[in-house]
Amino acid sequence: MQAAPYAVDMLEELMQSAASEPVKLKASTEILDRAGIRGGVELDANVLVHDARPAAQVIAERLERLRTNALDTAVELVNDGVSDAQAIEEANVIEEKND
Repeated sequence: MQAAPYAVDMLEELMQSAASEPVKLKASTEILDRAGIRGGVELDANVLVHDARPAAQVIAERLERLRTNALDTAVELVNDGVSDAQAIEEANVIEEKND
């Protein structure tokens, strides 16, 4: 362990002034390796797609759910005796509170 600083000095000297390009490259990679910087890391970039439906289909399904929920709400309001004007006014009040 006492020779470690001298070994690093030698690697730095080889990296900077070696006559051979392969020696310079090896010294450089050894220094980077010791610093925790490693090249050639293999990454697994596989992506599993469980729901490969077209975007248009997904949007259409969401719009259908919104339409159905809106109709259900309208029926409930009519059954509760709320007029269209009252329903719109209440919706506006709720929207203002959420903003």
